[in-house]
Amino acid sequence: MLPGLLDGKKYKYEVELLAAYTIAMTAFIIENPEHYRDETLVQYAGVDGVLNTYQAIRKARPKELHPTFDGLLEKRDSGELAPIIKSDIEKCAAGAKENRAKTIEPEAESNPLLLSATKVRNGVRMFERRYLLPAIVEYQRAIALNPKSATAYYEFAYALSEYGHGDPVISNFKKSIELDQDCWLCMMALANVYDDGGNTAEALTLYQRAIDTAPHEARPLFNYAVALNRLKRYQEALNALDKGLALAPKYASILYLRGFVLANLDRCYAGQRSLRDFLELENQGARAERSAKAVKVVVNVDPSNLDPKSLPFEAYVQFGRTRADWINEKYPAKYPNAETYLPTLEEMVDALTEEAKAWKKIKSQKASAVDPELDRLLMIYEAEMVTDFVHSIFLGPDKDQTKAARFVEWAKAKSVSFDPIRQRVTVKWMGRDW
Repeated sequence: MLPGLLDGKKYKYEVELLAAYTIAMTAFIIENPEHYRDETLVQYAGVDGVLNTYQAIRKARPKELHPTFDGLLEKRDSGELAPIIKSDIEKCAAGAKENRAKTIEPEAESNPLLLSATKVRNGVRMFERRYLLPAIVEYQRAIALNPKSATAYYEFAYALSEYGHGDPVISNFKKSIELDQDCWLCMMALANVYDDGGNTAEALTLYQRAIDTAPHEARPLFNYAVALNRLKRYQEALNALDKGLALAPKYASILYLRGFVLANLDRCYAGQRSLRDFLELENQGARAERSAKAVKVVVNVDPSNLDPKSLPFEAYVQFGRTRADWINEKYPAKYPNAETYLPTLEEMVDALTEEAKAWKKIKSQKASAVDPELDRLLMIYEAEMVTDFVHSIFLGPDKDQTKAARFVEWAKAKSVSFDPIRQRVTVKWMGRDW
């Protein structure tokens, strides 16, 4: 009955009326178990409870009127309410009732446990079609038939949560966990309710319990990370997201959140890659728009000969990372956890190779382009000496002294400087200079 009265029309005391509706129907089913399948009687009890509550509200607050409920009060007093309820049931739940009739097995009619399971399935179908209140009633009937059904309590609480996260939602989720200690979905759902309500400590405890109960599921790890991220516990959030990603590499929500968590940890390049992976899976909507903006890079180039419009995106990143590692000694100290500076010889070689290719392209398009330092790099590249050059300036344990000496000998013979190439490019990403 109430989907047509509450779902489509706003009323200040909607939650109170819903509570009255569900309590009245539950009480009727418990007190009259022989009539639990009589839709009209059950709904009448629920609507009667609503109207009694509405009368009390109207008496205490005369301005809080609702014409639909005023009309129903008149119909109830004149004895016309039952036919209206029957008609509304047929309009709102015709499809759901048809499905229910098809799914009740003959043996279920005389087996309370089977009938309870059938009613849970019917409730799910109703819920999916947004017949919320008929679904709630069906779950209540399932619980009356089988008070030990964790699934019935879970679905009942989940449907109630559409109207807010009050005590009935929490108590029924708790009951589902009590009945099924391995129901990680029940734990996660209750944790979500606690987290939304600001009870973060309880939420984190339940998320962890869900993770321990279902170690091969990525969803509890993601929800856990959401809560940790809100608390700015970024490293813990990243740990949870990485575990979830290992279980579900194409989990778009994990990739999305992970990108911003990494940025908050000053690991912007890894974050950028995570957001690009996300955009491969989801390229429309608000999250996609935010991610697309976040991965944009602003490149400041010196001198003007280096035209950023003519360089591929990867070259921009290579520039910034190469210079930061080799030239700006304060940079690694400022961002000790960043991935901006290049960690390996191989990546340094790739970076300088890309830079030389980009400069060669510029010179082919603009013959007057001259830059002694980049011309020197291009000469090193065309002589296939980039790898040897990197070894000559590299200070790490992987340095090859033979290659370094070979470059120095070549550079002296060609009168080429073997000093590191000075920083020429800065990269701004996610509002920061890298």
